[in-house]
Amino acid sequence: MLGGCCHDYEKQKDILTKGISERANVSWTIAYDPDKGTKHKNPVYDNPEWYKGFDVVVHDECESDVKDTGVIERILKPHKEGLPAVFRRHERLARATRSGAEALGLELFARSAPSPALTAVVAPRGLDSEAVLSTYSTSHNITIAGGQGEMKGKVFRLGHMGYVAEFDVITALAALEQVLHELGQPVDFGAGVRAAQKVLAQG
Repeated sequence: MLGGCCHDYEKQKDILTKGISERANVSWTIAYDPDKGTKHKNPVYDNPEWYKGFDVVVHDECESDVKDTGVIERILKPHKEGLPAVFRRHERLARATRSGAEALGLELFARSAPSPALTAVVAPRGLDSEAVLSTYSTSHNITIAGGQGEMKGKVFRLGHMGYVAEFDVITALAALEQVLHELGQPVDFGAGVRAAQKVLAQG
């Protein structure tokens, strides 16, 4: 959503979409309004359900002199109501990741109250988890996190929040199977991906 006073929104729409698309798999729908006044009201907001069908909405606009509270409420509505959906998505991706790791015979570090933001996995016995991080990076160009403090070398962490989507989880688990194999660990190829796919298919 772009438009309004005081900035070059026409140029910014190209910078934003290009920059983010180079870093994440994103399909854009652009609602650019060339009105450069302080009372700018993007016509897209005339539809009270303007936000339906989108996973993420990016606002880059100025409504500084708009006094129509109805318009402001329509803009804010999906952001007020959207957090539960965001939480559900993170939890779903977390369940898929955990199922995939366990299907590969790996132990989860947090069993009773795992985080929906990331999954900490205990490295197989005798394997330094830093080697998992390094192999992910060098062999698959994927960056994951390791343990900190006393847990360094013992666990590795797979993130699944923010811009992470279903296929990011699948890719990370497919890479994990390859990483474990490269590090001399026994792997049932496809088991992790299959388990995650089943969770994702359930919704």
